[in-house]
Amino acid sequence: MTITEFYGSEPVTAVINLEADTGEAVSAPIVIGHYGPNGGGEIWLDQGGHRVQCMPAHFKDLMKQLKRAHRIAQDMKEAE
Repeated sequence: MTITEFYGSEPVTAVINLEADTGEAVSAPIVIGHYGPNGGGEIWLDQGGHRVQCMPAHFKDLMKQLKRAHRIAQDMKEAE
C-alpha cells in the first residue's frame, strides 16, 4: 500500500494505492478529502468515481464498523 498525503488546506488530503505483493494495483486508488471551510466538517472517500460522504456525526460509527469488519476478517482468516 502506498499513501500520499497532501496539505490539509487542499481538498484532497490523501491518496491510497492498494497493491498486491507484486506491486500491481489491485483496484482504483482510494482518494480522501474534505469540503473545505464551508463544508461543515464533512469528509469524502472516492474510489473509481464513486464518492461516499461522511458527516462529522457519523464518523465515529463509520470507524467503529471498519474496525469491526477488520476484526471479523482476521478471525475468519485465523479459523482457516
